[in-house]
Amino acid sequence: DYYTATDSNDKLIFSVWDSGGNDTFDFSGFYQDQLIDLRAGNFSDVGGLQKNVSIAQNVTIENAIGGFGNDIIHGNDADNTLIGGEGDDIIYG
Repeated sequence: DYYTATDSNDKLIFSVWDSGGNDTFDFSGFYQDQLIDLRAGNFSDVGGLQKNVSIAQNVTIENAIGGFGNDIIHGNDADNTLIGGEGDDIIYG
């Protein structure tokens, strides 16, 4: 499953509960600096907002794609594919 938001004008607020499969957060269209955290129970800062995207407990999101800003991406214990995109990104796998 792809959870995609690629328009920097989008103001997102959502929580993900997913029962399986290979999942990706795609925030590649955003120009703001982002904190993308794939660890279950944690929050991400996306599109200039704070703590506006969450992952439910015991849910695994495997992959993340950052945007044009200086992003920080935290992976989890899964086999992650983490792509920072443009900017000076920090990736914790």
